[in-house]
Amino acid sequence: MIRGIAKIVFSSLFIILLSIWLTLYLIENFTTYQNFQKIINIGVQKIASSQFGNLTKEERINLINQYCSFSSYLEIPKNEPLIEKNINISCSELKNKDPLEVISQKISSEIYYKQYNCNFVDCLEENPFYVFSESANSSFNFFEKISLILTILFGILTLVAYKSWDGRLKFFGISFLIVGIYSFLLLNYSDSLTNILLQKFSQIQVEGMDQIVNLIVQLFVSPLELIYKVTLLLGVFLLGLGYFLNYLTFIRAKRKKKK
Repeated sequence: MIRGIAKIVFSSLFIILLSIWLTLYLIENFTTYQNFQKIINIGVQKIASSQFGNLTKEERINLINQYCSFSSYLEIPKNEPLIEKNINISCSELKNKDPLEVISQKISSEIYYKQYNCNFVDCLEENPFYVFSESANSSFNFFEKISLILTILFGILTLVAYKSWDGRLKFFGISFLIVGIYSFLLLNYSDSLTNILLQKFSQIQVEGMDQIVNLIVQLFVSPLELIYKVTLLLGVFLLGLGYFLNYLTFIRAKRKKKK
């Protein structure tokens, strides 16, 4: 009776925690500085092309050198809630360099490495774009590690709760199949996520916002294609192995009866 209850509790918590860990892994991977810089880079390119046309790298360098001949800095105006204050880039940083690369890097670092004087929940409530920060990424990384430790812990407890190896293998096979299906559904509902984000980011007036949102969604779901394939295959393998062991046990028991 107690073993049966423990089996249900531990196995349920293992599946839930495994799904939570996967979600946190996706968020932590998505909110890295490298990914955020890719998003900002597209935004900067779209704004530049709408104002100056499709200039070559050499033309952009010549243009910024001309600008810096009569000015000491370039001012990037604020665009709340993403850019909360004007960003000044000195001409010494811009001269003879591709301005798009310098501007993208400057905006990315200013936003991503901003210092926040609030806890995770309060920051997220005050500014949804807090997710694109080093502080938030560190929090997601911490939560991911905690969920992974708990997943492993309840995985071990589930192993103990099951008496036979065929039962253990079948359970873990089913668990990985569930996570594989969950990953597959997330991947296939990316269009719905795109529409939700387009509505959420409608307050930001940026050229090519649809392409930026598409990139955001792709960066978030891109690991899922490999994850769902691996988890589904692993699930099928473990489930099949469990039933195979179950069949061997049945054959052995049958032979013993004949003897």
